[in-house]
Amino acid sequence: MVERYPILRDAETMIADPLVRNMGTVGGSLAHGDPAEDLPAAFMALGCEVVARGPDGERTISIDELQTGPFETVLDPAEIIVGARILRAPMGSAYTKVKRRTGDYASAAIGVALNVSDGEIRDARIGMCAVGGQTLRAR
Repeated sequence: MVERYPILRDAETMIADPLVRNMGTVGGSLAHGDPAEDLPAAFMALGCEVVARGPDGERTISIDELQTGPFETVLDPAEIIVGARILRAPMGSAYTKVKRRTGDYASAAIGVALNVSDGEIRDARIGMCAVGGQTLRAR
């Protein structure tokens, strides 16, 4: 998966330290709703859908609609994230963040995913974290 979506590797290596990176989950990171979290910005750039499951069954949520505010999401308290679907693989992507020191939360971070055709950018998605009350997508 990392070969096809290198932005996820780029973002994952920016998360805190190896102990934190290896204990957390992708679903937990997305569900936490932290406006300064790296993975949601990378998934925002990819334009994915999140799959949530709870007592009433399964539903799909656009990554753009998942967070509603700082540490708030549209998830019901009884739901968990069981997957993320990336609808279209980008041709190129990158993720970077500005931080004071290794392991710090981002002062600002950005993920970009591009699709190019005939030498022109046909689609660009930009996900940003630590620049507002929730993960944002530049429009």
